[in-house]
Amino acid sequence: MEICKNLFSLLFSRFQMAIFFWEMGQEPITSAIVATRLCGVMFQKLPKYDNELRKNFEQGKELFEELAIKVLDECHSVDPDKSMMLVERKSPMWSKMTCLQIAASAKDQVLSNIFLYLKQCRQSF
Repeated sequence: MEICKNLFSLLFSRFQMAIFFWEMGQEPITSAIVATRLCGVMFQKLPKYDNELRKNFEQGKELFEELAIKVLDECHSVDPDKSMMLVERKSPMWSKMTCLQIAASAKDQVLSNIFLYLKQCRQSF
């Protein structure tokens, strides 16, 4: 149910609500990556003349990308081993995909940056 609330708030461009549901959720890294991807797709699919909504989704994409990286940074600074477990853990909420798989599946530069960041964390061991 939490995923539905988060996704609907994103689809309706209610980012404060989406952040609230994200904060209450159980998988912040994976959910932030999915939110980043969803905002990016919405940005691409909206017509060019809908500047305000496109700008909102672009900002949402940047916001959730930043949240994902901040959570990863904090986890990595506290316990690098556990942070790698989080990154490599198969998420039951997201079709048993890992953070790496979700980020890699995007054909988007921003998510590719997250993917590269995750790979760098992985290589630091």
